[in-house]
Amino acid sequence: MGIARQIKAALKAAGIAEQNLDDHIGLLDSKGLLVTDQQISDHYKQELAWNPESAQRYALEDSEKRDLLSVVRQYKPTVLIGSSGQTGAFNEDVVRTMFASCKRPVILPLSNPTSSAEAVPADLLQWTDGQAIIATGSPFEPVEFNGVTHRFGQGNNVFIFPALGFATMLGNVREVSDDMITAAAQSLAEAMHQDELDQGLLYPEVSRLRETTHAVTVGVLRSAINEDVADLQKGTDLETLVKESMWDPGYD
Repeated sequence: MGIARQIKAALKAAGIAEQNLDDHIGLLDSKGLLVTDQQISDHYKQELAWNPESAQRYALEDSEKRDLLSVVRQYKPTVLIGSSGQTGAFNEDVVRTMFASCKRPVILPLSNPTSSAEAVPADLLQWTDGQAIIATGSPFEPVEFNGVTHRFGQGNNVFIFPALGFATMLGNVREVSDDMITAAAQSLAEAMHQDELDQGLLYPEVSRLRETTHAVTVGVLRSAINEDVADLQKGTDLETLVKESMWDPGYD
């Protein structure tokens, strides 16, 4: 739910109208695509569901044919995000079908531990002729495919939560908002180095965690100040404040 909310917020910020969001994101649970014309037992999933008109537009009006493969075939997604905990959910049929209509698919099997991943990177590269852009929730070793070594960023909350907590304490933030989470994500994206992008990584090197935590903390504080939920003034030198406030794990 958190992932979906963040994506929807980013889409709105990019100018996508609320009524058009179904054309840009669809969500599935264990029973398939969420659509409001069927019984949804978990109340919180209601806000994630498509309206029936959207399902009809993509020829997914039959509630018995809304499994992942059918959705991929009809909806033609460019990104797959897995947080299901279901090993192998992104199987060969699903991935090859996606690849048929998207030549550089972004595939994120985020479930962990490794044994629960929706797919493993070596298979994803094999099924997409090495074209998939991959990040995982668990650590995976680099894979060589057709003479190219592919490395995989790990989508781990360690990139966000320490900075979010640090910013909250440092600014005496009274409320953590959705916009602050969005700012954290955007700050992390901006902290990527070009050489990391050139290697196909979607997340920074974990060895740069201290550096990226600084950048994300600054972004969260800036958002909190703009929302007037922090005890800091606009114009505060946040870069210096965060740097001087970070704990140094060294001893004299």
